[in-house]
Amino acid sequence: MGMKKHSALVGIGLVIMVLVLTACGGQAQRPARTTVNVMQASPLQSVDPAHASDIVSAQTMMDVYSGLYRYSNKQLHPDMAARMATISHDQKTYTFHLRRNARWSDGRHVTAQDFVYAWRRAVNPATKSPYAYAFNDIVNAQAIGAGKMSAQRLGVVALTRTTLRVRLTKAVPYFESMLTMSVFDPVERTQVTKYGSQYGTSAATLTFNGPYRLTKWRGKGAQRWVETKNPTYWRAHQVHLHRVTYRVVKSSQHALKLFRQGQLDDITVSGSSTHKAKKMTGYHVVKQNIATYLELNQARVPALKNQSVRQSLALAINRAGLIRDVLGDGSQPLTTIVPAGMFYNEQSGADFATSAANGVSRYSKYDLERARKLFKAGMAATGQTQLTLTVIGADTDSAKATLQYLQRSLAALSQPQATVTVKVVPLSLTDRLARLRTGNFDLALTAWSADYPDPATFLNLFTTGNSNNHAGWSNTKYDQLVNAAQTTDAGNVTHRWHDLLAADQLLTRSVATIPLYQVGQARVRNPQLHARYNNPNGLVNWATAYYQGQ
Repeated sequence: MGMKKHSALVGIGLVIMVLVLTACGGQAQRPARTTVNVMQASPLQSVDPAHASDIVSAQTMMDVYSGLYRYSNKQLHPDMAARMATISHDQKTYTFHLRRNARWSDGRHVTAQDFVYAWRRAVNPATKSPYAYAFNDIVNAQAIGAGKMSAQRLGVVALTRTTLRVRLTKAVPYFESMLTMSVFDPVERTQVTKYGSQYGTSAATLTFNGPYRLTKWRGKGAQRWVETKNPTYWRAHQVHLHRVTYRVVKSSQHALKLFRQGQLDDITVSGSSTHKAKKMTGYHVVKQNIATYLELNQARVPALKNQSVRQSLALAINRAGLIRDVLGDGSQPLTTIVPAGMFYNEQSGADFATSAANGVSRYSKYDLERARKLFKAGMAATGQTQLTLTVIGADTDSAKATLQYLQRSLAALSQPQATVTVKVVPLSLTDRLARLRTGNFDLALTAWSADYPDPATFLNLFTTGNSNNHAGWSNTKYDQLVNAAQTTDAGNVTHRWHDLLAADQLLTRSVATIPLYQVGQARVRNPQLHARYNNPNGLVNWATAYYQGQ
């Protein structure tokens, strides 16, 4: 009886202490927030590492899967690997030792065989992975992709449950950086076998080995999806956020409204909304390794085969005006397809983008008078007087405004005996990807985010036969230069630099594509949300984020 009375008195004393502190101006400490609500511009398409190819899917896969390595800001760290790889003297054999305590969300161990299975599946042409080319430097990958060899002969083997060996055909300077790409993530064979073609199309078909589990996602049409902290992740004790909720918001104005209401903690804005956002605490601009450009489908539009016509389109676009009047988000004009601030010369320290721009800047410098002359001459050479172009792009507010700006810019080329009619078609991500993959477009406003911090991630796109070369452009000399940078010259810093530089400049002079701008994301985030790291691939490592000061 006495003990119970004593306990009650202690409880009363604590209540009185709290009340006194409050009355004196002190505050009782509130529990830290553990949920973050994030804006996305498009719905989640897929969580199958072999099939997903858009940045929204890549972000989710980075949240819920763990590959051998993970970026934290610009630093590469072991993730499923217990330490950095042991590399042979000739730099062609990598041996990885996995963490013995790594498990899937169903409790099973993450094994070396999970990686072997996932990589064989991705490189198998029957899978039709858009990223199958990422494996090309692994022994036998190209023969497998061409259907000349079984995927079982890919140069990757599980030596033990936790030891993985990878054999390359040559030294690849950026190979370890590539391993952060989601296509290199492991998958559980039992899940793929069980769900077949439905694997990766809803949360119920998946298991996870990353910081989070995808708990609520009904499929690609869903406007929201939810991730919760994965207790089986090897470093779950260091993951502070327990829940990440994504919500599709395509309007910057609506995003600002939801942010002010506390329904979103991290948003991206553009256009006129940036003027309001700049006055808010938490506003910042994130320079991304993302290039936005126009793809030109020469096979579909014969007039685009004429160099002067293509050049006229490139010169008719005022990139600085587009950024100033439409985007307003800190983006920067692009001269070539490779963004600035990503790759530097190891000897001189020169920025690759700056070096590449020397001598080819005239191919992207706004000059309407010259553009009109080139257009008239080009059309005369084709024997045509009228050109009709349809430009497809995303259906976000920002993309729609950009399409309209491009429409006005290209229409300004019209003159007697050489007219152009420009139509713009905003599309959902699903429809846009479908049109790109089938080549069903004239011009396409698109973007590419660096998979790893090297020019090759952009230059590979335009090689003959690349699955992301949607317009099908092909140039033998270009292919040779890109190939040399990744084969014979891969181990020679000077020669490789010149190969990549020559390829980038050839692409620019050919006007095979029209670079527009390097993405600068104008974002507003809850000022109490800390440790959000943007990786070289433009993704956010939510596993390191936390709230402070609440």
